[in-house]
Amino acid sequence: MLILTTSLLALILLFLPDVPTKFQGAEITFDESEEKFATIFKSLIDRFFSLTLFLSIPAAALFNKWLFKKQSYNYAEHVVIATFIASAVNIFSAFTYFALPLPPLPQKIIGVSFTLIMLVYSARAYVKIFDQKIVVGVLKYMVSTFLTSIFYVLEFLVLGAFYYYIYYG
Repeated sequence: MLILTTSLLALILLFLPDVPTKFQGAEITFDESEEKFATIFKSLIDRFFSLTLFLSIPAAALFNKWLFKKQSYNYAEHVVIATFIASAVNIFSAFTYFALPLPPLPQKIIGVSFTLIMLVYSARAYVKIFDQKIVVGVLKYMVSTFLTSIFYVLEFLVLGAFYYYIYYG
């Protein structure tokens, strides 16, 4: 799940504009509080990416334990595996930030390349660590990543709401 969220985050930051101002030719107006929340949420992603990745490790370990039941790993071992993969995600994510000073096209190419490398690395790690056949292991990896990403997004929403309430509420 951490891999998918990192990938989605990288794709969002590289390809989507910050805040759209028009939709099908009509002007979009944002309430001041919505603009503040969007700004705060983007700030939270930029500042606390590694922290939220760290906080989502227990959820990733729990999802892995449910999905890879045939393995004799206990929950603590699943936490270690999730931590190992999360640290790899952080390393790959750090490399994408080196591309920020570059022009937009090379920046996007580097971001997408590292995202794909990260996904392939993580899928291979799941297949090897959990001793799965390639297709089954990749499918379980994708399900685990999807479930963890849902938890990860919820974590950002709660953190963003809390941060907004404390500083602007």
